[in-house]
Amino acid sequence: MEKQALVFDPFYNSVFTPEDILAQVEMLKQTDPQGAKLREGLYSYRFYSQKIGKETVVCDRFLAFWMNLLYHSKTITKSKFRLAHARRELEKALNNKELSKVFSEQWPNHRVLYEQLYNAARRFLASCRTDKTYSSFMFGFVSLKLPQLTEKMVADYFDAFVCFPWRCSLLDSFPVICFAAFDAWQDDIPNTEDMIWRRISKTAGTEASEMIRQLLNSYCEQ
Repeated sequence: MEKQALVFDPFYNSVFTPEDILAQVEMLKQTDPQGAKLREGLYSYRFYSQKIGKETVVCDRFLAFWMNLLYHSKTITKSKFRLAHARRELEKALNNKELSKVFSEQWPNHRVLYEQLYNAARRFLASCRTDKTYSSFMFGFVSLKLPQLTEKMVADYFDAFVCFPWRCSLLDSFPVICFAAFDAWQDDIPNTEDMIWRRISKTAGTEASEMIRQLLNSYCEQ
């Protein structure tokens, strides 16, 4: 898959913290003022401060989107009502009035979403490795070995970020969600494609797995 047709700027490949992203936006003003203006608007939408207890924390709306997918994929089994509710919630996260005000007519919206979702997915993967509660067992005293951690991440990541959106029938948003998820994973943890598709086939079924492959391939050609 060739993702260069969708990525705006390579700095999103390696920048994770809000401070670093904002610093890169400032640098971009020298070479691409219009692109910088768009990203400033996206930055203001994506990151916001919220008081939790006595502390003020910076929240990430696009990282929250991935986390909500993870939560729903683990908690919703057969309830059609809860599945429909999750679908509406997820669709609203990527298509709402506040976000539409940020979009520029010069770039297709799916490219804007791809860039932000890709970066947030890279942040998610980084947290999986650094969060002791995720990367260990026995109450955090024993760290998972790399093969065990990778297997756990494959299961959680692709069940949540590919199989669950497919199950939700997020047809309009599914290609960009799936493409961002795949690219973020492969750029972060390469050479695991066989493991990925085995997991998708196990969770979604062989027929759905093949349809997802075809959809991704056709999306890359656009």
